Amino acid sequence: MSQRSDPNESGAGDRPARRGWIVVGGAFLVMFVTFGAAYSFSPFFLALEQSFHASRKSISLIFSIAVPLYFLLGAVSGPLADRWAAIATAHHGHP
Repeated sequence: MSQRSDPNESGAGDRPARRGWIVVGGAFLVMFVTFGAAYSFSPFFLALEQSFHASRKSISLIFSIAVPLYFLLGAVSGPLADRWAAIATAHHGHP
């Protein structure tokens, strides 16, 4: 009779759980920085107006177009990254 080891009793079972939490933490940090950069638009509003000599309406329009594009492009690039390797998908976006 073969003896099965219980993953909860041995240290070997901790590795997949620990790796999972590392992935969760890494994903949180990447999303925190990405969304933080994307939505830090308002502190730079006055500087953008002065630098580009643009109206508030024009600058707001650019932001209003950019925000939905984050999600629409993510809806396309996510399944592509799942189908092919993520690195292959990223290379197609590189100039």
